[in-house]
Amino acid sequence: NKRIVHASPQLLSIRVRQAGHGHSLREHLSSVLKISNRQAKTLLDTQRVLVNGQRIWMAHHTLHNGDIVEVPRNLIKSGTRPVTLSILKR
Repeated sequence: NKRIVHASPQLLSIRVRQAGHGHSLREHLSSVLKISNRQAKTLLDTQRVLVNGQRIWMAHHTLHNGDIVEVPRNLIKSGTRPVTLSILKR
């Protein structure tokens, strides 16, 4: 479905898979980070979430297969992200 990857110590990078294609950014963050839609919207309101390197804060931004969503780790409460992580090489 979705793949969480390390890009840097400061950012959590999430690669959108085919199953996430067409979903809104808010829905995707909620699903991957296991947070509520309201919490995902609050996260987007910080205007520090990136999609393919561009700052996106619109909750209904449509994601596509292969997009990379980056979230500052300090905005994510501990225990909200899955334990299994893969490494993305750039």
